Amino acid sequence: MKYLFIDANIYLRFFDTQSHEFKKLLKSLQEAKKNIFVTEQVHDEVLRNKLDVFIRFFKPNNFGLKTFGLLEHLSDGEDEAIKKWNATTQEIQYKIKAHVLELEKIGLAQIENIMNNRDEVSKILSNIFKGNIKMPTADSIKNARIRRERGNPPGKKGDPLGDQLSWEQLLEIIKEEDEVWIISKDGDYFHQFDDNVYLNPLLDRDLKTKKIKAYHVFDSLAKGLKHFSSNLGKEKLASLPQDKELDVITNQEIASDPIFLTTSGSIFPGIAGAYGASGSSGLYGTSGLSGLFGSAGSSGLFGTSGLSGLFGTSGSSGFFQVKCPKCGTEFRDTPRTYFVTPATGKSGYGFRCPKCGEEFIQE
Repeated sequence: MKYLFIDANIYLRFFDTQSHEFKKLLKSLQEAKKNIFVTEQVHDEVLRNKLDVFIRFFKPNNFGLKTFGLLEHLSDGEDEAIKKWNATTQEIQYKIKAHVLELEKIGLAQIENIMNNRDEVSKILSNIFKGNIKMPTADSIKNARIRRERGNPPGKKGDPLGDQLSWEQLLEIIKEEDEVWIISKDGDYFHQFDDNVYLNPLLDRDLKTKKIKAYHVFDSLAKGLKHFSSNLGKEKLASLPQDKELDVITNQEIASDPIFLTTSGSIFPGIAGAYGASGSSGLYGTSGLSGLFGSAGSSGLFGTSGLSGLFGTSGSSGFFQVKCPKCGTEFRDTPRTYFVTPATGKSGYGFRCPKCGEEFIQE
């Protein structure tokens, strides 16, 4: 049997990409449905995080012009060019405000569709997952807990039981002479050097112990499906895009920002609203209308300065360029929450490294 083991962060890419080429891979996934290995954990991670991923993407923070005008009183009163420029700028700003309001309506409609599984991606993924979801056994849960307690991959320290369980379920189902394709953007599974990825040695040992025919690891869905299709003989995936298009998709995947999956057990409780796993001001916060459209409150979905403002122009809703103090990886992400340490008076934003999983605070 040939298995496609695809991590949740790969599926979630369909909810934040602007690439029409990448979305073509949905057809290939449908075609390969019988070979896709899906655990309840992966299914739940996609369901739990898809709306968060879309909202992170749908944040046109820089959309529009700042309120600005040239100082007419500094001219001699005869400078018609300045007056004309100011009038034109004001007209443009009014149009942009109306355009943003229209964009807000579109965003709300898409959010409602994703939340209720009415969007096209959710429908296709539901069809792929249907009948494929593997439930954990008592043994796989036990072994996953032992794996986490020992600090063995996959999975990050402090996170709830998740990736460990999916991995143990994979080990349960594969047999001698099976072949496995592992596709993930999570550094828990592999080490990267230049353009090559190498499975973690402990996971390599796990698979070799099962005496499978071969395994293949990829950090790109396009590359993974291309290699998988080439090993199907006459039954190649007919819907797979041509090589040139696959190369374009691969480059887009590599250039995309990492996806962070929220979990209720993280030491970072998360920014209230779309990012928070335990925040009280959720997407439809308790503060009523101000929670959804607040102009400054931290629960404002479309706030201009709130922490969780979807269209916020300030505060922590913007992206930060940070560097992991443990492994040195530089990445761009929104902070998970804001900390103030009473003992020292120091404050900073919380981040988690997409490569090594280190959670840290940057002042």
